[in-house]
Amino acid sequence: MIGYLLGIGLALSYIGLAWNGFESEFQFLPALGTGGVILAVGLFLFPRTVGIALTPTSLLAPVAFVVAWLRLGITDALVVLLIGVGAMIGAFIIGAVHPEAADRL
Repeated sequence: MIGYLLGIGLALSYIGLAWNGFESEFQFLPALGTGGVILAVGLFLFPRTVGIALTPTSLLAPVAFVVAWLRLGITDALVVLLIGVGAMIGAFIIGAVHPEAADRL
């Protein structure tokens, strides 16, 4: 349940980033570091929670790319797409390392 709530928050933040963009280019490095910390927490402490939380961000990557492209331009759209692909890769790595954490029906 916590993973779903975190996923909703990350997805809203991701769409907000696509709508407004970065205020400066120096905001990208803290975002990259935060992504690394989230992946480390997912690998070692809470794999199921973090894997579920990253899924909505990775699914919204094409929508966020188009929104950022129309509002901000191709450069910011590619940064937004890179973040979405990073979330997708993070969820894949967590699923590969911890297959027992995958959502099962």
